[in-house]
Amino acid sequence: MTSPPPTDKPTVPEVLPLVHDLYRSDHGTVGGCLHSVLDDGNIEDGAIQYCLKEAEAEDCKPCTTIARLLMRMSRTQRTKISRNCYPREITEIEKS
Repeated sequence: MTSPPPTDKPTVPEVLPLVHDLYRSDHGTVGGCLHSVLDDGNIEDGAIQYCLKEAEAEDCKPCTTIARLLMRMSRTQRTKISRNCYPREITEIEKS
């Protein structure tokens, strides 16, 4: 029996910490260049490609890295990232 081919798809547990780090950074105020993807849930390829171009134009390396990873993820994975984009400490502050 042969093994299935390795996947080139990043996992949610690999990408979500990068998103949380983005929100904690100076680049990441409300998602930075990826605001429309992460905050607004526009997870289609075209939306991510648009944000990637913006991130590259602004030389925002964290957003560029995350956008490239998102392009390799499924819609289900992207949805999970978008719905959980805020780090816990930010959501706790908003609740108080």
